[in-house]
Amino acid sequence: MKRFFLTRLAVAGIITAAMLASCSQQPAITADIKGLGNDTVFVIRVSLSYDDPEYDTLMASRDRFSYPLQPRDTNIILYFIPAQARTGSSSYALDNLSAELLVPRPTIIQITGSFDGNYINYSVTGSAISSDLAIERAKNKALNLQADSIFARFEAAADGTDQMVLYNQWRAVRSKIHVNNLEYIKQHPESELSGYFLMKNSDLGEFEDNYHALLPNVRNGMFKAVLEQMLYMRNAEREKLANKQIKAGADAPDFTLENIKGKDVSLKSIKGKHIVLDFWGSWCIWCIRGYPKMKEYYDKYKSQVEFVGIACRDTEDKWRAAVEENGLTWTQLFNPQAADPDKDLPTLYEVEGYPTKIIISPDYKVIQVFVGESEEFYQQLDELFKAD
Repeated sequence: MKRFFLTRLAVAGIITAAMLASCSQQPAITADIKGLGNDTVFVIRVSLSYDDPEYDTLMASRDRFSYPLQPRDTNIILYFIPAQARTGSSSYALDNLSAELLVPRPTIIQITGSFDGNYINYSVTGSAISSDLAIERAKNKALNLQADSIFARFEAAADGTDQMVLYNQWRAVRSKIHVNNLEYIKQHPESELSGYFLMKNSDLGEFEDNYHALLPNVRNGMFKAVLEQMLYMRNAEREKLANKQIKAGADAPDFTLENIKGKDVSLKSIKGKHIVLDFWGSWCIWCIRGYPKMKEYYDKYKSQVEFVGIACRDTEDKWRAAVEENGLTWTQLFNPQAADPDKDLPTLYEVEGYPTKIIISPDYKVIQVFVGESEEFYQQLDELFKAD
């Protein structure tokens, strides 16, 4: 009787093991991350077919969780983020606080690692490209944590000047990671991960040479559609630049707009000085954050350069309120939203983003165009007037 009982247990064990083995062979991502405990895990699913991201949640139990993969889960990026890690508002922190997987097709993937509240250390088996990504991510750990710390201070800063300093520090650290990724592409043209780094980190200006250096298996691999779209955009950008009218050496188009006192001001009514056209809006956070630095440079060079703010895509009430609230003492003009396209200044000056600053010479020639709030604009002013 005893022997029969043991035999029944053995049979039951064999059946259970077979069932588990069968389940484990289903495409899925399983994770064992020490320190995760019993926590909610947020899932972000990004398709490379330009669908909107999808969001989901799952529960981890005793550091472990499982995420089943479906037949449609081809060429996707998955982020697994512990709920306790979601303390900031910045999506870039996903580099530190998530496990990121690249999934060319449904398969069996295992994540193993640890979580200390600030960073997830992990390795991956079952997906070569995800394993390579985890390895390269670990090499950039110190830089990612440094960037994370700087950005946290940036978000907490109340002073616009402090924010610009911190933002530029953050950009400098992120630039080092960018350089590391570009170096990986150069050293590993055969790696699918190079295609990902090129898709994720490379601006269009440096895209083309790196794209053509990739081996055919990468160009035709997981990121084929995205890379080909980026190549198309690069070619379109080159054609656009070739036809661009507002560029160094070009004549700056004249215009007339009303200032904050209701008087007409034209470009050519400003004589004997360099001119800075600042295209901005009360709705533009980077425009507003840049004003402490703008004030500093206006005071520094106002005898040599005339600053002209041009409010765009704004209402007159919000424009006036923003001028007063931010203490903008240089010339302020308003570009009506319903302006004739032939007279609309952002169109006339080919403005592609806000803020845009354009330095114009006393003879009304474009010296340089700056899109976005950047140190390069201020460095150019210092270069122009350093002899004085």
